[in-house]
Amino acid sequence: MMEPGPFLPRVQEAYWVDTTILPFEGAGDQLAVVVVDVPATTTGTIGVELRAGAGRVPVQATLWTPANVAPIP
Repeated sequence: MMEPGPFLPRVQEAYWVDTTILPFEGAGDQLAVVVVDVPATTTGTIGVELRAGAGRVPVQATLWTPANVAPIP
């Protein structure tokens, strides 16, 4: 079972991200992303590539929690 606090994903993993932490015009409640950059600690910024082709976007690692993101199988 995953802890409720922030965690660091792996590069090239795909996730559904809640749009409350990553707003995107026209998106529903979740947005598909691929992780492209991971900081050394959860105080940094995670780089994600939007599946919608909008380019690379930063997400604060402190917000990367099981409540806000879910792996895409």
